[in-house]
Amino acid sequence: GFTISTNQRRLTAFFDTIARVLIVLSISSLITTFLLISGVSVHALVIGRLDYGYNAPAGTILLPFSMLYNYTSTPFGILPRLSGFFREVGIFPAYACWAAGYAAYRRWSLVSVGACLTAAVASFSTMGAVLALVTIAGLVSRKLRIPNWVVVVGTPALAFIIFAVTYNLIGLGYKYTQLNQSYSDRFYATLNALDVPNPLLGSDATGLRNVSINLIASISVSGLIGFSIVLVCMLLAARDTRYFSAALLPLAITALFAQPIGTEPLFLLMFLSWKVFSASSQARPLRDVKPVPVTAGYAHQAGGRT
Repeated sequence: GFTISTNQRRLTAFFDTIARVLIVLSISSLITTFLLISGVSVHALVIGRLDYGYNAPAGTILLPFSMLYNYTSTPFGILPRLSGFFREVGIFPAYACWAAGYAAYRRWSLVSVGACLTAAVASFSTMGAVLALVTIAGLVSRKLRIPNWVVVVGTPALAFIIFAVTYNLIGLGYKYTQLNQSYSDRFYATLNALDVPNPLLGSDATGLRNVSINLIASISVSGLIGFSIVLVCMLLAARDTRYFSAALLPLAITALFAQPIGTEPLFLLMFLSWKVFSASSQARPLRDVKPVPVTAGYAHQAGGRT
């Protein structure tokens, strides 16, 4: 991360590459979803399977280049949930929303931005629609030049409202009322995060289940110190409040409450992406050219010439 961040050209190329990969995965997911809604069967689209330790159908690769995680009941019937080649479907929307925010700040095509946001919703992740609308709110606030304090206060409030509105549409109501494994694992792991002998440093022998299911729950293992280090890394990127709310806030929300990605290298690297757009980085030359020193002897000879 340090090597990348010290060179503006490499920094930009690195995050451009990640964003383009995510845009391609988003477009692929939308094409697959369109084919399935059009009546094409899942079996007709299967081109292989990636075995990464999860039970089938997780890891099933569908045309053109999408990965199936599982199925869910929606108002449109039983539909597959596509994970964008992430190990779980709940991780994909966070990165897709980051790609949308990044692409918007890079002034890439609105098609790219829209594809990422739509793919986040079409993944049918519990948080997909919420994260997509949080990103949209961040982009709108930038366009309308809304004050930073309004963004900081209003974005979480908007996220809560969206969360409530989409309660039944995206299956959150079912998760809550039925206390199925996905919801209960996260709820109780988060609730018991500090229920350890040494919450400051954490403990390897907590006796609790799913201690790393999200960043808050991992306090029981890494302690408040470890949690604070990761939190500070995220908040350092908040110096660019508008970019943070549009691109990085969905990742932060996912890590804090939903998925065990808070200590993964790719996640932490994403919080360096603000430097692509920082004023100091834009002003810094891509390559430092040091002037060649002129020796005294050479200067004397040069001065004696006519």
